[in-house]
Amino acid sequence: MSRSLFPVFVIVAFLFAACKPDPTSTNSTGTGGNGGGGGGTGNPPAFGYTLNGKSFDRNDHTDSTIAWAIVGHYGWTNTLEIELQYNPPTEPGQFREQWITLNTNSVAPAPATYILDTSGIAASIVSDTLSYKSFSGGSFTITKFDTANNLISGTFHFIAYLAGTIEDRTVQDSVVNGSFTDVPIYEGAYGQGTISANVNGFQMSSKGKSGANSSGNNAAAYTAKEYGVFTIHGVSNDGAAGNRELYLSVASPGIGTFPLAGMIGAYHAATYQWWNGNTGADTEMTAPAGTLTITKFDANTRRMSGTFFFSGIAYPGNDTIHITNGVIDNVQWSVF
Repeated sequence: MSRSLFPVFVIVAFLFAACKPDPTSTNSTGTGGNGGGGGGTGNPPAFGYTLNGKSFDRNDHTDSTIAWAIVGHYGWTNTLEIELQYNPPTEPGQFREQWITLNTNSVAPAPATYILDTSGIAASIVSDTLSYKSFSGGSFTITKFDTANNLISGTFHFIAYLAGTIEDRTVQDSVVNGSFTDVPIYEGAYGQGTISANVNGFQMSSKGKSGANSSGNNAAAYTAKEYGVFTIHGVSNDGAAGNRELYLSVASPGIGTFPLAGMIGAYHAATYQWWNGNTGADTEMTAPAGTLTITKFDANTRRMSGTFFFSGIAYPGNDTIHITNGVIDNVQWSVF
């Protein structure tokens, strides 16, 4: 997620969909968690809405839908994005994927109502390749903003016009009765812990490097039924227009020691990526091997801690990359 630095905050949802979290992890069975509806349940957050007279309810398709919120996305201060993705079973003549995005460029961590306008408070819809942008006058209301558990709830309604691939304001989508409950704050979580490691002598940390731009720093963990995986994700800006990312995969996570080698299902057990914003160079690791040890896994607070190390071969190139002294410190995970 950290690689795509969009200069304008109001983002068309299909662009964001291209950089949704990588599911580099494993089965969420036994993770505990609280995506909504009580500590330790592991239930994903509920959401629903009526679009052009047709009702959509996530509870009908919990295994193929996801939802999350982001605070301070891409270095913007006090911004908020709420992403709701609905993937119904494919039917003739029906869309295959639908996104609703709610944005504001100024948010306080408290209940509030935001009126949609043209200066940074907006909503959008993407149905497959068609995108719709909200007219002014709609709104979304945050009814719950829980900074301890990093969960938000609210309601929304708006009218949107066709904005891509062509613009036609006479073609409209009407959204009413929108609501979401206990959607997790995935990026920019309040009181979030850290992920750090030494990469061939470079000390990366989700809290950033001294003097670095903090916009590329994030620590998170998440699971979603759509992905069927549990992911631990750390991002560090290296102070030279580059971002370094770590992804770790575990099966049925909990306190214990887990190998980081080969594949777990369709995903690598461990991944390292280094993207240079000046040159566009993208270095990744192949054939990683190592170990993850989880020392704390609290299903009530969704907080975890542990240590890790792994090594692999850089691609492109054949240099060996050593990830040592990896530490996960009190990171809160999300249930999408």
